[in-house]
Amino acid sequence: MSLPRKLARRQMSLFIAFVVLAVYYVAIFRPLSKKERAQAAPFEAMQVRLRMAGTNNPAVSGLSDETLKGLEQSLLQSLTNLARAQAVIAERYAPEPAIATNLSRPFQLIDYQNDRLGRRDRLVSLAAERKVKLAPAVIAGLPEFSVENAGPELLWGQLALADGVLRAAIEARVVAVEQLTMAAPVTHPAPAFSEHRLVELPLRLEVVGTFDSVSRLLTIVLLDSKARAELKLPGVDGLPGMTLQHILLRKETTQPPGNVRLAVEFRGFLRLPATGSP
Repeated sequence: MSLPRKLARRQMSLFIAFVVLAVYYVAIFRPLSKKERAQAAPFEAMQVRLRMAGTNNPAVSGLSDETLKGLEQSLLQSLTNLARAQAVIAERYAPEPAIATNLSRPFQLIDYQNDRLGRRDRLVSLAAERKVKLAPAVIAGLPEFSVENAGPELLWGQLALADGVLRAAIEARVVAVEQLTMAAPVTHPAPAFSEHRLVELPLRLEVVGTFDSVSRLLTIVLLDSKARAELKLPGVDGLPGMTLQHILLRKETTQPPGNVRLAVEFRGFLRLPATGSP
């Protein structure tokens, strides 16, 4: 085959390849490309709207690395403060060791009656020593077992609370303790993911004394052991997590000059396991 004919055939092959590519571009590639752009257009428009919404949203406007780092430090500090508060609550509301032991084991009536009698005798002796009058109804108001007790183990906490409040009144040198009553305990359900729950122990007390003595009584009951020690107040056990619910202070004409009558309702709290008895 001559050289000119070979060149002519090569040129013809290149021309045919070019025509095929042109037809493929016009008939296939270009329509597919347009179709793809048409399908992607709504998503691109949505991305634009999302970016605009994020830019104009007041909740995220002004955010920067420095702002986010400051927010992170604030959250970490809040977690630290929460942990400290939990530690304070755990210490404040924890029952005294002897009561915690009794709360954690099956209730024994004979042990409870013996402890109740022992505390009663010690209160009578201390009141005589401090020259404080205890009304018979006060001694009778110490928590006593009955068949209606749904959780008799809680009697240990009630007894310790009543004993602590009465000893605080005697140490405060009030003139007389005239009434002591305790309502049924109130159990608060444990928060989610918490291993402990709080049991509320209501107690109502009525005393007669000087204004200084009833003020000292309230101070002893409501402060924790560390604060009482700092103020050089008498140390009194059995007062876990005390709060003041109601208070009424009045002066009666039948009372000696300088004496007032205090009717007060406290709330004691015990921090107990979320499950188990009691």
